[in-house]
Amino acid sequence: LQSDLGLYIQSLIKEGSVKVAELGCEELGRLEKLRLEALPPVIRLAVSYLLYSQLETTKGDGKIFDLLSRNLEDTNLFRYVNAVDFSMKLMSKEFSSTTLTPMLTAELVKYTKMINELHEGFQSN
Repeated sequence: LQSDLGLYIQSLIKEGSVKVAELGCEELGRLEKLRLEALPPVIRLAVSYLLYSQLETTKGDGKIFDLLSRNLEDTNLFRYVNAVDFSMKLMSKEFSSTTLTPMLTAELVKYTKMINELHEGFQSN
């Protein structure tokens, strides 16, 4: 993640300046064919952010949740994205993914930053 590309992607995510169009079924189908788990870390981070951004636009397409569960682990997305915002967007959707919930839980408790964000965020809501 310390390459020029990695640093650039991290800065774009931190700034929140990336506006991503809604992915259609065709694009999601292409992502499903990839071995996301085997992609380099910087590409996995970008894909995780792309999928996260789809939580605002998707109407609950199960493909998004399956792709997130396959790709989210060890991407460090929560260094750049607020854990509460992510959780709230996810909880506002109706989904039934048996793999995403345990994966998300494991990622959210990895670092004190996310635990603090969750604690503060849910106390204020």
